[in-house]
Amino acid sequence: MRPKDICKVDFTVIGQRFREERDLNHFTRDYIAEVTGYSVKHIQDIENGKQMPEADFTLACCKLYHRDMNYFYPETVTFRTDDDPGKMLIDVIHTMSKSSISDTKRFLKYLDMFIKKFE
Repeated sequence: MRPKDICKVDFTVIGQRFREERDLNHFTRDYIAEVTGYSVKHIQDIENGKQMPEADFTLACCKLYHRDMNYFYPETVTFRTDDDPGKMLIDVIHTMSKSSISDTKRFLKYLDMFIKKFE
């Protein structure tokens, strides 16, 4: 089973959140590109829902905007089965606090389970 067979991700909603926050802070895409190290075109693709933002891009934006990851990833990922390790992974991501080591360890545990499922 491939990951795309299990989940459906709405990149449009995610991209809208990045765009809204950038506009709210009166930042240009050029500035975000400078801060994150990604190209203006890549940022535009993220904001238009054509590209999934990378983890390091998201973390940089969280710091820049003083936002939690949950803000950028509202209920946009849905899984077709309740017992799937991917669902557990997403649940952990949605409940993670910024500085909790135990949350990070849980996240890594479920990420490992999710990856092993597709090996």
